[in-house]
Amino acid sequence: MQHITDIQPLSAGSYPVFYGSKVAPKLVQLWRPEWRRAALIADLTTERLFGRQLQGALENNGIDVLALSFEPGEQHKTRETKARLEDAMLAAGLDRSSCVVAVGGGIPLDLGGFIAATYMRGIAHVNVATTLLAQVDAAIGGKTAVNTARGKNLLGAFHHPRAVLLDTGALDLLPAVELKNGLAEAIKHAMLADPALFERLEGWAAKRSSDKPPDEIVARCVEIKAEVVAADDRDTGKRHILNFGHTVGHAIEHGTAHQTPHGHAVAIGMVVEARLAARAGWLTETAGLRLEALLNTLGLPTRPPCSFAEAAPGLAHDKKTTAGVIYCAIPTDLGVTEALGDGPGGWSRATSLDQIEKAWEAQA
Repeated sequence: MQHITDIQPLSAGSYPVFYGSKVAPKLVQLWRPEWRRAALIADLTTERLFGRQLQGALENNGIDVLALSFEPGEQHKTRETKARLEDAMLAAGLDRSSCVVAVGGGIPLDLGGFIAATYMRGIAHVNVATTLLAQVDAAIGGKTAVNTARGKNLLGAFHHPRAVLLDTGALDLLPAVELKNGLAEAIKHAMLADPALFERLEGWAAKRSSDKPPDEIVARCVEIKAEVVAADDRDTGKRHILNFGHTVGHAIEHGTAHQTPHGHAVAIGMVVEARLAARAGWLTETAGLRLEALLNTLGLPTRPPCSFAEAAPGLAHDKKTTAGVIYCAIPTDLGVTEALGDGPGGWSRATSLDQIEKAWEAQA
């Protein structure tokens, strides 16, 4: 596997990010002598496709592995699932010298990382990302969480992994919907921080033969995420920019009972928030139109799949809502985001239900 970069958070030690197809040998190579046992956490799909091979590689090298799995889907990223897996770890006698290996997309990585953050008050974990969305975003930065009935990712912790392995071979097995989920996050990174990357995505989208992006696009997205996390790993300032599209996107997920995949919801959320920003004079209309055109070219949705009334409760309970005020992270130009906001930390802007509804209805 190739080394992309090292994540250097202020509150934890640095850790490497590798990408390639030979994940099992790299995991064994990275394994530390002090990690006496492993808890391999995956959903049922990723356990079957990837987890068993990783388990075998570790066991062949004398490492005792407890394999744990759960039903796939956002509806299972809950406190109840977390408690069941933790109880299994306790029953198996895993102690503080254990290491969690979280395998899969954003859901297993969020859940596995949160378990690592709280088990015995914190143990080591390694992320093995097998979806494009996880590779460009969720696997990096130490955010872990579970969902509740009131909203997404409302309970969690910051707990950085010891290493991140991006399985590029796994992308060949992903259905188109999952690849598009990741492409939405890649576009988000480009909109926020790299106009050249945005132009590259435009050029690739027009000529692509599949929805799997070139490795160099994935690598650049990782670098962007790493730069933001290095500046603000506790999500108190600049890291807020990574929420572009997520205020509305999470509300769409809530309004459709998680029937809208995360990346698709973020794509729609970016378009609605860009329209809101254009109306407020925060972002040029041209930037918003190019964003929408790129999403359309890649087959991502740009229109809300539910009514505003169905989504609005999700806005009220979003973790970015503070003292009753809704905040959106908005780029200031195509590929540029500046600290011009009035939200906590200065990197997001105060909005209102009325502003969001007007932008929403313009896209409906």
